[in-house]
Amino acid sequence: MKHVLWFVLASLLFGTAVYAAPISTLLRNTLPETTNIYDLGTSTAKWNRLFANYASTTALNAVTICLDGDACRTTWPSSAATLGTVATGTAETAGQLSFFTTTNGYPARLGSVATGTLSATYPLQTNASRFVVGGNLTISSALATTSQNTWVHQIFDSLFATNASSTNATTTSLYVTDLTSALSLFDANSRATEYAGTSCTNQFVRSLSAAAVATCATVVPADVDLTASWDFGSATGFEIPNGSGPTVNGVGEIALDTTANQLLVATSSNASFPAVFSMEDDKGGIFSTSTLDYLGAFGASGTTTVKLFAPKRAQKITDFYCTATGAGTSTVRIGNGSASSSYAVSGNFAVADLSNLSIAVAARGAIYVEFGTLLGTPDYWSCNYTSIQDRL
Repeated sequence: MKHVLWFVLASLLFGTAVYAAPISTLLRNTLPETTNIYDLGTSTAKWNRLFANYASTTALNAVTICLDGDACRTTWPSSAATLGTVATGTAETAGQLSFFTTTNGYPARLGSVATGTLSATYPLQTNASRFVVGGNLTISSALATTSQNTWVHQIFDSLFATNASSTNATTTSLYVTDLTSALSLFDANSRATEYAGTSCTNQFVRSLSAAAVATCATVVPADVDLTASWDFGSATGFEIPNGSGPTVNGVGEIALDTTANQLLVATSSNASFPAVFSMEDDKGGIFSTSTLDYLGAFGASGTTTVKLFAPKRAQKITDFYCTATGAGTSTVRIGNGSASSSYAVSGNFAVADLSNLSIAVAARGAIYVEFGTLLGTPDYWSCNYTSIQDRL
């Protein structure tokens, strides 16, 4: 190999005479005659240093290897061909942690992540000796009633808790899944429950307690301004005091006497002399035995029927009273031409008094008085009837 080197050097000098040892030689390229045959230097005659911008080899033997930025090494780790080779994926930064960015890579590559300090109030906790590199740190939230686990002031987009306690809480929408469409009521354990409501029988709710318990009361005159003007125009009915023989003894008091169908209005404190508006009407007349007009309305042989006036309003006959003057009697009854009362004997000493009748007479309908066969010689009869005007 040494002879080859001198041959190459002599050829490059073109046979020029050398008078002194050259300091350096400028060459464009140096190529071996045959690849993988010739050496540059030997194990005993070695070049001191080799400077190159790029170097490529399939095998490298060296006693000491020095890399820029690293210490010179006389030993190197040995391992299988596909394992143990590590390269950095990015430039290293002091103070950062390294972590693998490849899986089964050759070479395996390292990345780095910055370290820092996690600051949080007591409700945020992490387990000791736990670190997350190249990912997100999972933080558990432990809420309790102790002072170290109390939120001071936080705003949440959504908060879900099995049990939560707070002295002050503000929200725009509060949902309690156990409550439906009802008022909320808190029980003795501060739990929100549904309000079941309250009611009063024939009374009204005067007030509600803090637990929504009703106090019922009855309406008394003191609760109503009775001096005001009251309008019952749209009412279907209005009941006034009524009964059998009611007492009205204050000016303006009003009541209905259901026994006599009379409306009583007190005009003084004397209950015996109220103004009386009677629903009944009495009419009658005198009937002569010599001028009876037989109409035969009832078609009964031996009877005489007298037709009275026809009322403008519909009426109901309730009573009939008839008595005779002179010696003799006759039977008598009253009717509307199709329905009549029973016969009663009327004479000088026998009074025909028929009560509790219910003979309906239509508007402009006739009223008839019927006399039976005379017994003796009565002179005339004095008769009257009582009626109640029906509703229009």
